[in-house]
Amino acid sequence: MLGENYSVFGCGTCRRGKGIGVWKLPAQRNAVYKKWREDWLNELTKTRVVDANFRQLIEKDRVFTCEKHFQPEDIEKFETEKMLRTKPRFGAIPTLNMPKKSHQTEPVKKRPARSVVKDVAPEQNAKYYKSFKDLIMIDDSLAFTISVSGWLLPDDHELYMKTLRSVRNITVSELVKSTEVLFVCPGVKLTASFSELRHYVISKPSDPLFDSGDGEDSFPCKEFWRTCNCSVLCKTDDQCPSCSSFQHKQTLSDNAKCRKLAEPAHLFAPVIKISPQRIKATLQLQRLKCAEREKHLYNMRCEIQKSSLKVDDELSRDITSILSNSSENITPFMNLFWQEQKKILSASTTGLKYHLMIVRFCLSPAAKSPSCYEELRKSNILRLSSQRTLRDYKELYSPTHWIP
Repeated sequence: MLGENYSVFGCGTCRRGKGIGVWKLPAQRNAVYKKWREDWLNELTKTRVVDANFRQLIEKDRVFTCEKHFQPEDIEKFETEKMLRTKPRFGAIPTLNMPKKSHQTEPVKKRPARSVVKDVAPEQNAKYYKSFKDLIMIDDSLAFTISVSGWLLPDDHELYMKTLRSVRNITVSELVKSTEVLFVCPGVKLTASFSELRHYVISKPSDPLFDSGDGEDSFPCKEFWRTCNCSVLCKTDDQCPSCSSFQHKQTLSDNAKCRKLAEPAHLFAPVIKISPQRIKATLQLQRLKCAEREKHLYNMRCEIQKSSLKVDDELSRDITSILSNSSENITPFMNLFWQEQKKILSASTTGLKYHLMIVRFCLSPAAKSPSCYEELRKSNILRLSSQRTLRDYKELYSPTHWIP
């Protein structure tokens, strides 16, 4: 049992029992909660003595009551990550399974108060009609509305426009004949764009004596999907203009989607938003490109090995000696350029400082064709400064057609 902290005498609730909520008295947050707490205590103290120990429990807020004494509708349940918790509904008080006094009796019902009976004069109904015209209302326009299995015709239908939607301009027999000649629009096929379509179901008559008893067609019906501006009734058995236009538009959209699924996707497109068919097509295309490039690379390698010439150290020294001995026929800038190239080739790649005339010469081809300049640098035929270095000298030397 809960011991001395439990407020209801004789209740068999135990702390070890699972699935039973045990609640304290409501806290005195404001006047409303204080009133709820007083009503709760008033219900508990009807069948027990409020002694010093019980007053001490009330002051320490250690008075408990289990959920067995509350009505089921007064209990609120909510789930947490570990268990199912319960709490009393706001304003609920324990009234169920409470102990009763041996001498407790039902309260005596009070006799109703006596009153003087007055004669009530019959009231006359003020709402009456003098004639039949006051009872009914007649629409002078005599408008009519056509409905096909519960589907109303649009306001701009041809029947409405010809007759101005009034029986005054056409007889009922002629209206019936002109309606019977028309055909019902079959609608459109179901697509993903539900917002532009309206769903309608028509039940079919069935005979349980002749129908099969497999239960598949317990409620036989026919479904229609129509556009919002469907004419419902047409002169031919084909689709109405609105449904035909929507069907043509949807067919073009489906064909475009099919063509797009067959095409390979972009190389950097997100995989989450691509269908498996497009991923497969993209993979096949990339494999084909890789195979072609590998074949081209193999042919280039074979051609280089077939027609290339090996340059040994002796040939390199001969070329160097030729260039050094022909100093009389070359210009001063060519001599400077060759001397600087020899220094750069023999020096380390880090911390290089190029001659200003070399930088000035490099500005012209780099400004005219940066891609060609990069190809010349990457070929390692000449050691030229990078474009990052040339950007620092653009303000000092403007590139021109100058040739030293």
